[in-house]
Amino acid sequence: MAPHVGYVYSGPVAASAYDWLRDRPVRRVAVLGPAHFVPLTGVAVPAAAAFATPIGEVPVEVHTCAALVERQECVTVDDRPHRPEHSIEVQLPFLRRVLAHGWTCVPLVVGATAPEQVADVLDSLCVDGDTLPRNPALR
Repeated sequence: MAPHVGYVYSGPVAASAYDWLRDRPVRRVAVLGPAHFVPLTGVAVPAAAAFATPIGEVPVEVHTCAALVERQECVTVDDRPHRPEHSIEVQLPFLRRVLAHGWTCVPLVVGATAPEQVADVLDSLCVDGDTLPRNPALR
């Protein structure tokens, strides 16, 4: 869990939260952020294959996003909530800095959604044990 306000306000706190990931064997990171600007019911994944950051692109795990849409009733492909949203994009440079190459991202903008539905989405991402936060190597 890391703050998502502007770097000037929360950068040092977010950096310290991500530092414990440095050099850990992480293959996939699910990044959840609230929908601040676009009304959303459920969870939205992007259609994009990557997110651009000032320090390089972050690949989106497109096949996992598609599987979530197929298996989870509350998940849709919708770029509208992602376009103006900062809650996910401010996390990505920290992850790029501390994780080794080869990891991918599952960006999830969360709107009005029952907590149990969000938990089901996360459980489905964590079944193989290689998604943060449930990577056994990180315990």
